[in-house]
Amino acid sequence: MTLYACVKFANSLIAVVNELRTNNKATTKLEKFPKDDLQRILENTGSVPTKEPTGELEGVELSNYLSSHIQFITPEPPKGDDFPVNLVTYRDTVTVKIVPILKNNCERWKKNNVYNLSHSLLFGLHLDMAYHIWKKNRRQRGRCMTWSKWLEQNCKIKDSYARKLRDVAKRFISYRGLRLVGLPFEEIYRRRFSISEMLQDPNIAVLWR
Repeated sequence: MTLYACVKFANSLIAVVNELRTNNKATTKLEKFPKDDLQRILENTGSVPTKEPTGELEGVELSNYLSSHIQFITPEPPKGDDFPVNLVTYRDTVTVKIVPILKNNCERWKKNNVYNLSHSLLFGLHLDMAYHIWKKNRRQRGRCMTWSKWLEQNCKIKDSYARKLRDVAKRFISYRGLRLVGLPFEEIYRRRFSISEMLQDPNIAVLWR
């Protein structure tokens, strides 16, 4: 019963966070968290929650830390075909054609980004595609809706957060292993330079390809 209550709380918390992130307000009711009951279960089973390291991790130490947070279980795992190899063909597409693709990935990202990095990378990839398509159309047609307004209209996300998703996607989309890392996106973003430097080591990079 306690674990079921924890799952209900977790699901409601994810919904609240996603609503706040995209709309700056939340309508979902936050379920009660059985903190004391869960603490007793953890104590009885000898379980100790993993804490984020306070220091800066590098190289092999960072790789081992990321590996320890691999999460294979995702309710709606992206398929291999969801990650297109040739981005140039997508950048030649008119804006209207990528809107349904972007909206679909946005909804999947909101529901699944808590499990691992795969949906954040996929959504960031399509955000970057959409940005380049929007930019090309702006040059061809002159004045048009700003990128920030276009984002707000089509996927209810702020440009500042979209930039983070695009940045991380462009850095790590080709590393299949990183798609399975189950750390919070903000931590990955905060460590993006250290991870990029880590992947300069060919012996480490090959493990994540």
